[in-house]
Amino acid sequence: MLLFLKKYRVIAVDSRSQGRTTDSDLKELTYAQMALDVNGFMDQLHVKKAKFVGWSDGGDIALELALIHPEKIDKAVIMGANFLGESKGVALAIDTTWLNFPYLFFVPI
Repeated sequence: MLLFLKKYRVIAVDSRSQGRTTDSDLKELTYAQMALDVNGFMDQLHVKKAKFVGWSDGGDIALELALIHPEKIDKAVIMGANFLGESKGVALAIDTTWLNFPYLFFVPI
């Protein structure tokens, strides 16, 4: 991640019930809902478009975001995702030891 900091504003997201975040109060938590969370977070930060790196669940969330709000994705690197495309109908084990966050997005400085 330090390498990316030289060129990008790096934002590491910890989704509901993932990593260090406490359990969600939603009955059913979907990747589509987490993608909507990322969309709202980007809006709050005034980030119109970003590059994404997603591992496992983070990859699923980035792909869901691409379906729901393709205008928010500049480029994406997706690894280890098992994508089902929940958001088109509406609406994985995480190995984050390398960073402690399931995905990142990058904004040019």
